Amino acid sequence: MKKMKQSFQWNKVTPLSKYLAMICFIIFPFLGFYCGRQYQKLITPTEVSTQVVAPEKLVSEVSYKCDAGKQIKASYYAGPTVTVAPGEPPKPTGSVKLTLSDGRQMTLSQTISGSGIRYATSDEAIIFWSKGKTAFVTENKAETYSNCNQY
Repeated sequence: MKKMKQSFQWNKVTPLSKYLAMICFIIFPFLGFYCGRQYQKLITPTEVSTQVVAPEKLVSEVSYKCDAGKQIKASYYAGPTVTVAPGEPPKPTGSVKLTLSDGRQMTLSQTISGSGIRYATSDEAIIFWSKGKTAFVTENKAETYSNCNQY
């Protein structure tokens, strides 16, 4: 029997093999780096806070007289101190317990404020804002307790 001559040799260097090798040596390290980063994100545990949260500390109790004979009693509480990374906005943790003259009582969480101290429900339906010796309450974007002054 005659042996057939192979027309293709696997150990021959061709221009195509050079380009394929060059592409592999360039792409595989980047692909490996990307896969490694994704894997690191998977196995790195998320930060879990082990800090013991102290009960809220009463800071001040203030009474306000408002227009139309309305009144507000506000009890201000300090929350735990939260450390944020440089460049991040502060994370307010305080709260206020309000007793309104119509008999309603509510606790609102402190939110970021440009001026004064601002407290709101999570949906911002009720907002209590105080600055210095004045305050006001808005409910569903309408001011319901206006021109409130500390007494």
